[in-house]
Amino acid sequence: MPTQYIEFEEVEVVTETDAAVLFVFDGEEQWVPKSAIEDNGLDFSDTDEPVTVYIAEWFCEKVGLW
Repeated sequence: MPTQYIEFEEVEVVTETDAAVLFVFDGEEQWVPKSAIEDNGLDFSDTDEPVTVYIAEWFCEKVGLW
């Protein structure tokens, strides 16, 4: 079964590593592994603006984002 993704709009990017991105969701910081983020070509290290990001449903459920 293909991975289902949840859309999050206006998410702040704090920092990025080779393996994960630190986002702010509703005022709370959360590391998200890049393997759980839909690859839409967005370069997280090159933005100071809030982004729309698609995160795997399984990960959102695991950490309580959704």
